[in-house]
Amino acid sequence: MMRRFPFLVLAPLLLAAQQRTAEAPAAGVLASVTGTVTLTYPDGHKARAQGFDWLKPHTLIETDRAGRVLVVLVSGARYEVGERSRATLETGTIRTVAGSVRRLPGLAEIPKLAAIADSPSTARGGVVRIRGPKLRHCYPAANAAILSGPSIFSFEPIGDVTTYVIEIENDEGTVIHRAQSSGAPVTVPAGVLKPGAIYYWEVRGVVPEGEGPRCGAQFSVLPVEDETRRAALKAAVRNVGDTDSLALLGEIDRRLGLLREAREEFAAALANSGTQDHIRSALLQIDALIR
Repeated sequence: MMRRFPFLVLAPLLLAAQQRTAEAPAAGVLASVTGTVTLTYPDGHKARAQGFDWLKPHTLIETDRAGRVLVVLVSGARYEVGERSRATLETGTIRTVAGSVRRLPGLAEIPKLAAIADSPSTARGGVVRIRGPKLRHCYPAANAAILSGPSIFSFEPIGDVTTYVIEIENDEGTVIHRAQSSGAPVTVPAGVLKPGAIYYWEVRGVVPEGEGPRCGAQFSVLPVEDETRRAALKAAVRNVGDTDSLALLGEIDRRLGLLREAREEFAAALANSGTQDHIRSALLQIDALIR
């Protein structure tokens, strides 16, 4: 039996979620940046733009003679700000100040999670309660999210261990699913885990004496509304079919906490482009979280 979720661990997570909700949401994201692009934030602070920068309303975008940027609004509308141009990102639109701003075919609405405002949901403190020998490559990783439906839990088996016990407990500390397996991955049937809920999972190897190797972490199931919007966005990305849109889907999934899905999308986008540093950086960050 696993230990219950301690209130003192959950309380900071709930407080952080409330603080993020109170922040002004982002108005859009930079899907790609070419050349030198400068951002002037509403408070007057200036910074060089990078791919996957999330921008709040009233941010000024300025490109140099070789600069170009693709902006995707939270509505899914896409705009290309051309060379030697200036534009202001507003709620629901982009206002041209000077130069060229071209509207492109749009995507679907971006899931409206508060975590998108400033930082990935995976930056939150995690609940990891493992002591003793650890199994490697366990997923869901700490604070990752999964989609509803049949859920795949994975880990790297050890050669001399032939039996593993997997347990999942809810936020009240009650074990709601227990299974035994000879290896990985393990599939949890649809209906066991509820959309929008937080859980803790643990797998441990059964050994004749002492504590067997184990791993586990807190994770969540994506809420129905976010999963619906994410599915629509994924379908739109497939229709558009370009590398920037695929990379953006990876960024959205990373922000949602869908690390496994995000890694696949970033890897596919990188295979198509090969040179985009912001995609490569995102892949490295995900690998550090799920290794």
